Amino acid sequence: MLQISNILCPTDFSDFSLQALKFASDLAQIFSAKLYIVNVVTPLPVLETPVNVGFDPNRFQKEMQIHAQKTIKNFSKKFVHPDVTTETIVAIGSEVDEILNVGKEKQVDLLVLATHGKSGIERLFFGSVAEKIIRHSTFPVLTIRPQKKKK
Repeated sequence: MLQISNILCPTDFSDFSLQALKFASDLAQIFSAKLYIVNVVTPLPVLETPVNVGFDPNRFQKEMQIHAQKTIKNFSKKFVHPDVTTETIVAIGSEVDEILNVGKEKQVDLLVLATHGKSGIERLFFGSVAEKIIRHSTFPVLTIRPQKKKK
């Protein structure tokens, strides 16, 4: 029998990732699984400049982390079934690498991932985080395509 004990759901706080989070929450409830919700903050590139421009990249990075931690906790409270055990994680680094690292560390049985539905030129230039995760993941990945809003 299929056993799912740990589910990972990355979020970038978009409507697409919210759809995936709701789906992951339903699955966690059905399987009595723990749900890990991760957001990845991309580090700022730091340029060495002799001029003080009044911008502190370290402080800004810390503020981004604090904002992500508050937002991910609110997402969890608002959109995850109350009887599902959750853990929220804010990681810093490359989205793909950090999502896969969290998955390995938490020994997830399933990763539920939103796709943004990019195609053509947009996908060519910006790539697809979902595609890279699917290509490099060592655990099963369930992708949730964007649902069109009903009129």
